[in-house]
Amino acid sequence: MAMHEWIRFWSNVEKTAACWNWIGSVWKNKTLPYGRFWHREITWSAARFIYSVVHGKIPEGLTIDHLCKNSLCVNPNHLEAVTMKENILRGNGLAALNSRKNACPKGHSYEGNLVIYAGARNCLICKREISNRATANMHKRRTRLGMCIHHAQRKAVLGRKVCKECLHRERIRGQDRRRRTHES
Repeated sequence: MAMHEWIRFWSNVEKTAACWNWIGSVWKNKTLPYGRFWHREITWSAARFIYSVVHGKIPEGLTIDHLCKNSLCVNPNHLEAVTMKENILRGNGLAALNSRKNACPKGHSYEGNLVIYAGARNCLICKREISNRATANMHKRRTRLGMCIHHAQRKAVLGRKVCKECLHRERIRGQDRRRRTHES
């Protein structure tokens, strides 16, 4: 790299006790500003540029993580090449915050009690409680409407406690019991 480009780069850096802040041109990536540096007809991220100069080429598939969490920092000691997944999980975004949780909102531990459903982590205890409440509510509603709680069928004859399907199953169970008692 030519000396004048090196001087131009360092003229855009303000060293503080903690970080070396980029004060030159920036672009905003969503909400965070990132330093921008023009070198050999290519616009570089200032952090990627200084990392490449100090540590060599950035390996394929890796991105630069600011260990100090300052997106304008160009201190090579504060920069590390990591995978995008690692970079995201080290951050403070929603994915990172959720990955650090080890219990559901009600306090049940996810360890040994975790169900992945549609890409989301769910507590098995809470899922069972919700299912049991829904079943109980369905039984109450069906009872109130005069329906069998198992098969959503109207009870065919007044005074009957079960629907035709349940009555049929009870008869089969009774026959099975009688066969077993005769066999023994």
